[in-house]
Amino acid sequence: MSTVCKSSGPWLPSRAAMTDIVALDHVQLAMPAGREADARAFYAGVLGLIEESKPPNLAARGGVWFRGGALRLHLGVDPDFRAARKAHPPILVHGLTDLAARCAAAGFTPVTDEPLAGFDRVYVSDPFGNRLELLEPRDNAPAPNDVFAVLRSRGPAWDAAQPLEGQRDWDAHAAFMDALFEDGFVLLVGPLESTRDALLIVRAATEEEIRVRLAADPWSTNGLLVTSRVSRWQLRLGTLHRSRP
Repeated sequence: MSTVCKSSGPWLPSRAAMTDIVALDHVQLAMPAGREADARAFYAGVLGLIEESKPPNLAARGGVWFRGGALRLHLGVDPDFRAARKAHPPILVHGLTDLAARCAAAGFTPVTDEPLAGFDRVYVSDPFGNRLELLEPRDNAPAPNDVFAVLRSRGPAWDAAQPLEGQRDWDAHAAFMDALFEDGFVLLVGPLESTRDALLIVRAATEEEIRVRLAADPWSTNGLLVTSRVSRWQLRLGTLHRSRP
């Protein structure tokens, strides 16, 4: 049992008992047995997520795992399945209008709700009745000069006997970085020769945004990489042509 100390505000764990919570590893939704094909048709065919292979020891349970950008979404079979019609995962997207149109064309009618400051959003139910929220930030592109240099260093879980592509969860990490590049968040990335570091050039509004987004990298959550330094970069000569969508 962890100890707690009372302050004038809410109850907080004592400093000695505190741990670092960095990000959600994945979102879990339930589904009925035997309907994996319906899950694939919606989550991959309509939403555009990529299916992940389940570990062999879990595959026999049924269900399907998906990923897209920083999102990892798992559907697990529940013998006593009941759709989650209120509780829901909020999913950040680009191109909400087009995605909502794809959902409607496939028979999944988007539903609007009360406005949420800073976002456009709709709700849609998956083939099993689970509620999903699709959100797109409004006017979220940072100013052109908000460019940062980021150093990411090898963490304690790095296996020095393996090459880059041989590290654990390589495919998930590569897909995560590809999504950041497609989003316009990462402009340049690569290892620094003869060091344990990689250099990223990114566009972002704040250092906090960078640390939060990189914390969702599978290589952050499994201890292979740590973000060791974030510095605003004053570009004096040359140009970076890519801009965020």
